[in-house]
This record gives sequence, C-alpha cells and structure tokens, in this order.
Amino acid sequence: MKKVIILSGVFLSSLSFSFAQNIGNVGVGTVNPHESAMLDISSNGKGLLIPRMSLQNRQSIKNPAIGLKVYQTDGQAGEYLFNGSKWERILTSNEAYSIAVANPDNWSITGNSGTSPTSNYIGTSDNQPLVFKVNAVGSGYINQDGRTYFGYRAGQNATGPNNTGIGLFALNKVTGQSNLAFGSYALGVNEGGNTNVAIGNEALTSNVSGHNNLAIGSSSLRNNVSGGYNIAIGINSLFGAALANPTENISIGNEAMYNAQSSSAQNVAIGANAMRASLTGARNVAIGYDVFNSAVGSGNIGIGYQAGKGFVGNNNLFIANTNTTAPLINGDFSAGTIKINVKPQVGGSSTLGSLAIGDFDALTSPQMTVPSGYRLVVQDGIITEKIKVALRSSLTDWADYVFNDDYKLMKLDEVEKYVKNNKHLPNVPSAEDLVKSGLDVAKINSKMMEKIEELTLYIIELNKRITQLEKNKL
Repeated sequence: MKKVIILSGVFLSSLSFSFAQNIGNVGVGTVNPHESAMLDISSNGKGLLIPRMSLQNRQSIKNPAIGLKVYQTDGQAGEYLFNGSKWERILTSNEAYSIAVANPDNWSITGNSGTSPTSNYIGTSDNQPLVFKVNAVGSGYINQDGRTYFGYRAGQNATGPNNTGIGLFALNKVTGQSNLAFGSYALGVNEGGNTNVAIGNEALTSNVSGHNNLAIGSSSLRNNVSGGYNIAIGINSLFGAALANPTENISIGNEAMYNAQSSSAQNVAIGANAMRASLTGARNVAIGYDVFNSAVGSGNIGIGYQAGKGFVGNNNLFIANTNTTAPLINGDFSAGTIKINVKPQVGGSSTLGSLAIGDFDALTSPQMTVPSGYRLVVQDGIITEKIKVALRSSLTDWADYVFNDDYKLMKLDEVEKYVKNNKHLPNVPSAEDLVKSGLDVAKINSKMMEKIEELTLYIIELNKRITQLEKNKL
C-alpha cells in the first residue's frame, strides 16, 4: 500500500512539474512539450490509440462535438471526423480507391452516399474552365463560353466559342464558332470555318475556312479547305485530292463524288459511287449506283444503275439500269428532244399510260381536243421516214369486204342525194367529227380504200354499160 502511494505521488509530482514548466502544456514521453500543443506525445515505438467502434456505434453517439474523432472498424473502415453537421471520413492522397481534394468533401471512385446535387459536384466554383489531362496533356475542356472538348488534344489550341469536339485532335485549333466535331481528327485544322458538323474519323479534317458543311462518315469531305454548304454522307463521300473547294453539293453514299474535281458545285449524287471521279461537273443530278462515274459535263440528270457512266457532254437525261449508249430514255435539254428506246413485245401483257409531247395547256385557238384511248399525243406534227400501221383483223379493218358478194353497193343517185344532204361521202367521217375525235390513220385509209374499191365497181359497171351500148349501135 505504501509503494502505490509513493509511486502515485511521484507521477503526480512529474505532471505538476510539466504543467508548471510549460504553462499548462502536457508532455508524454518528453519533458519539453511543444508550446503550440496542449498535449505532446513522443514515442519511437508506440502510437496514439483513439476510440475504436463499429459504424452503428459511431452513428449512435449523441450530440457529437465538432472535431470529435473516432476510428470505424467495419464497413468503409478508417478515421472519421465530425464537422458539425455530419461525419467525414479522413482520406489520404495515396489511397487507391479515393480522390483527395483540398476540402473535406472527398469523392470516392467506388461511390458516394449522402450527396446533394446542389452542394456536391466535381468542377469549378469560379469563372474558370474545367480541365482534364492525360499524361499532363489536355484531354478534356469545358468552358462557359460554349467550348466543350473531350479527347487527347481535342480543342487544345481552340479559342472560338460554342464549339464541341470529341475525339483525338478534334477541333484542335478552331477560331470559328458553332462547330461540332465527333471523331479522331474531325475538323482537326479548322480555323475560321463556322457552323460545320463533322461526324467520323477525319471528317472535314482539312477544313480551314469552309462553313455550313455537314459531313457524316469516315473521311467524308476530308480534303475540303474552303468550300461551303455541302452535305456529304457516307465513307469517303465528297473526298478527293482535288476537292478543296466544292460548293453546294449533296453527296450521299459510300464514295459518292469520290475524287471528283474541284469545280464541282451544286451537284446531287445519291448512291454508292455516284459521280465518282467525275470531271468539271456542276448542276448534275445522279441517282443510283455508279451513275455518271467518270463522266464529264454539267447540267446532266442520270437515274438508274450505271446510267450515263463515262458520258461526256452537257444537259442530257439518262434513265437506264445498265451502262449503255442506248438507255431506255435519253433526252437533250438544250435541244428539247427526247429519245425513248423501246422494243415492243408482240402478244405481251398490256401496258397502261400515255405520253404527250407539246404545250397543250397553252393552246387557245383553234382549240385541239385530245381524244381518249390513245397512248401518244404530239403537237405540231411528226417527221418520219417510215410509218407502219398494224391491223387487228383483215376482215373488218380493211376494205376488201367491198368485193364480197353480199356487199350492198349504193346506187349513184343515192350517193348523190347523200352528198347533197351531208356534205361528205357515205361511211366517211365529217370534218366536224375529225376535229373532235382526230383522224385515225388506219381507219381513214381503210375508208379511202373502201371508196376506191367502190369506185372500181362503179367503173366496172359503167364499162359494161358502155360496151353494151356500143354493141347496140352496131
């Protein structure tokens, strides 16, 4: 009992001495506690052990004081500090599963709980851009002036507002505005160009000052430098070494207008290889695979598989489904002519439809009435070296029935009376009927032959009478 009392006295004496010497500072393991510390613990082999408890125990502490520290042993184990409103886990910058920041609101890459979208975020709280880097090289940039870039060196040297670039070197040096680039090197060297959209690796990659272009597909409009108002959709669409300044073209299809010439303007090419390698072309329309491939000229329209492929000329129309010098339809806009290459199939299925050539709407006087039931109507006339009219029946469509024994031949006095009353021959259409219904070449020729054969019968009859009269005189 005496030993305990003596040791306690010695310990208290040492503590009292420490307090007295350091004006309230306490030292454990040292006789010279630091003047800034209320408690200075010094040891070369032991540490400070703070209270250890479970998550449930920590959350059960009533009215924790600001700065209260405990060590949690389960769940997300570690030291926790109460900041006056909630417990915060104390992290180190070396922890593999955390991101250490300057303030106590740290974010864990394994997830966070108890966050608020109004107060918890990753970003800046002042008028400064948010920057991401890979190997100390810019790889992400968000600014309040509308500049948004993601990708290695994307937008690295860009200054223009309202631009968005995603991909390696996308929009790397733009000074223009309102551009969108999605893909490696998309709009990579664009400087003053505005309002361009490039989607695909190397789409519009050489564009410097061109504007209002739309390029969708790898290498689409790749070599464009200053051309504007183009639409290119498809791999290598509107791409070629000479295509530095195309203007107002629409090119849809893989390699449509690929390797076309720099003078290409106001063309429409729809289909793979449409207008591919075309030369000095403007205002052409090509719809279909390989249409106007390697063609030379302007103002041409081609529709169908390989229509007009390799054609040299201007202002022509081609409608075909193969590469041929005799397409189904071939027109010349300059001359106002059209050629239709049709091979009729005798006995084939009927075909509906009709064709009118001429300005029938402008006709006023005399008014021409186009009869129904006809396939081809031509104004002003037709010049041809040969015409052949087909007859459906030899019995009814031609006049040889006049020579039949049962044919009733009108007497001449009856014919005379009919002509006086009707002003035209019997069984022949009147002028009024012809104006109204038109002249049927087959029928009118048959009627003319009918009258010729009737005249022949009349002449034969008259010849018989003359012969008889001559006999009677003798």
